[in-house]
Amino acid sequence: MGPKFSGFTHKPGWILVTCLNKASQAWIVGEIGKLKPWPEAELSVIPEGELPKPQLGITYLPRSEANSPEEAAVLLKAQNEGLHTELWRILHRRDEENRFLVTFSLDDPSAEAVRKAGGRVVLGFKMITFKVRGGSDAAMEPEPPQTQFPPTLHLSE
Repeated sequence: MGPKFSGFTHKPGWILVTCLNKASQAWIVGEIGKLKPWPEAELSVIPEGELPKPQLGITYLPRSEANSPEEAAVLLKAQNEGLHTELWRILHRRDEENRFLVTFSLDDPSAEAVRKAGGRVVLGFKMITFKVRGGSDAAMEPEPPQTQFPPTLHLSE
């Protein structure tokens, strides 16, 4: 009987392989040193307890700016330097009347960019607040979106 796996996920700089049993884990540990996907590659196994912890970004997404969290992710990437939303995963979403409460799994550079921006990022024509869980922000909750942020631009014909 060959090895059995339940998942294979690309992460920035590493790959997560989830084994279904100890025999599969032992097999991959034994084989990983023999693999050379490219000449300079040096593959290794990291024990589960040493895996990088995902950073979570929690925010309210106003429906006035995006019809779905997926649509919001596209806008967030386009409007905010350093956000790599193509690497994010939606871990939880709660639909509310005028907004979505969403928990994203963030890549490290995006989490750092959100922190540097003080948690405030642009979505459409509004600013929203992200709380990044991990580090000193672990217990903070997101603020509901406000309706207007200075400075306001008035367009006229």
